[in-house]
Amino acid sequence: MMSGLKHVTSQIQPHISHSCRSSRELFYAKCDSVSQLALDQLDHVQIATLQDLDKIHTLHQGIDEFETGETVEEKKRNQEKGVSRTYYIEEDGKPVSAASTAAENSESAMVVGVCTLHAYKRKGYATQCTSKLCYDVLSEGKVLCLFYDNPEAGTIYKRIGFQDIEKWMMISFETQSVIV
Repeated sequence: MMSGLKHVTSQIQPHISHSCRSSRELFYAKCDSVSQLALDQLDHVQIATLQDLDKIHTLHQGIDEFETGETVEEKKRNQEKGVSRTYYIEEDGKPVSAASTAAENSESAMVVGVCTLHAYKRKGYATQCTSKLCYDVLSEGKVLCLFYDNPEAGTIYKRIGFQDIEKWMMISFETQSVIV
């Protein structure tokens, strides 16, 4: 597996002898200002507690394009360690939209897991969750980044102040068997 800025990976890839199994090109974007965040109508955005993470995990499993690689236990561990947090909106007794961070440190955080159940789309929920999350993280003096390949998501991110930096590549290679 190779992951990195496209201008770097494109120079390395020709020197790798393994066949490419899959390649994914993403936009890499950052946000370092609260000036464009949608900060109205955020009173129903909740900060997930450890007890809420089971239902957030269920929400993620209901999103077709999500690959839920992280277990509930990992989510809880990461939140306890302060390297992630989740904001969500609940309707009809269940979370219907959420946004999270990952890889938080003293300087930055990565936005991940932005989603809304299909039946609840086009209500501004993803924008509200992401804006509240970004506001709180930026207020702590951190910079935010994210990766996306969904143009609809990109529209939301740009509207609230994310700027594309460059393309990011994730490339998987075939492994070669060694016969002994």
